[in-house]
Amino acid sequence: MNDVMRLVEFQTTLQDRALQWYMKFGHCPQNGVAPTLGTVKQYFVTEFQQPKFEQQSIAELKEIPKITGEVVLKYR
Repeated sequence: MNDVMRLVEFQTTLQDRALQWYMKFGHCPQNGVAPTLGTVKQYFVTEFQQPKFEQQSIAELKEIPKITGEVVLKYR
C-alpha cells in the first residue's frame, strides 16, 4: 500500500480529539503542499505524546476524593 492510501486510511480512522487535531493540521498545508504521511506521523506523535493534556488533567481532578467532613465549597 502506498503512502497516499495509508494517509487516507489514517484520516478515516480518527475520532474525537484526534480528528479535531487533524482537521486543523490537514487544512494548513505548508508552502501550499499537502502533508505527507511521514509529516503527519511526526506531528501526530508530538501532539499526543505530551505528558498530560487538558482532558487527562480534568479526569484526574474528578477522581480526587472529598475528605470526610470537608465543606463542598472548599472542595471545588
